[in-house]
Amino acid sequence: MSLLVLPLLLGGCVVPVLAPVALSAAPTALVFDYEGESAEEDTINQLLTIDNNGTDTFAPLLELTAIDFLGAELPDIEVSTIFGSDRGELVTPPGPNVDVLRFTGEDLTRVDDVRVKVLRAQVVEPVEVEFDPQTELLDDDGEEVGRNERFSWVSVYNDNDVPIRVRLVYIVWDVPPPGRTQQAIATFPVRGLVTVGAGDSEIVGLNGSAEAANAKYAGKQPTSVKAYFSR
Repeated sequence: MSLLVLPLLLGGCVVPVLAPVALSAAPTALVFDYEGESAEEDTINQLLTIDNNGTDTFAPLLELTAIDFLGAELPDIEVSTIFGSDRGELVTPPGPNVDVLRFTGEDLTRVDDVRVKVLRAQVVEPVEVEFDPQTELLDDDGEEVGRNERFSWVSVYNDNDVPIRVRLVYIVWDVPPPGRTQQAIATFPVRGLVTVGAGDSEIVGLNGSAEAANAKYAGKQPTSVKAYFSR
């Protein structure tokens, strides 16, 4: 397996089949950008955009480092992801992709940007998709409920012409003080890898940890369930 090491300073602020990546493929194909605060209301903050400008579908393994406005590293602040690009879980088809970052440490207002290093990028079976997977939360009777409410099932929708494989995560968000962006305080996998047929939907039950978290946080903290392409 080829190793790819690519430090990048960001400006501003299916059944996968693994194969070695060409040394020149991922560095030229993957472009990263970090946005701390979304310009639109009711949208997720701390987004890492991963633009795949190539023709291959990658599952990258990223190393993320927080930096301040001078470009100096902040070693006391740890950076992790919700969708797993720092664990090799996130699958990035050609086109725009996103992951959501989480920072742990003191005085997070110091974070201005993120430096990305591609530790590894594997080519997986091509996924030609036009739409991201969508989720709907359902109660015991199969009726739709709001994202902050108690729920028993998640319906995952695939509007693409090909089957997709996704993972689902239950996210508990904080209510940040003025001057700091909102981020996740806890995440819980809803279930393992889920296959959704072309133009179809799949109803998924919660595993134990997600069910317990929903019982604990519903109605008390902002929460949501997100699906992302995975392997």
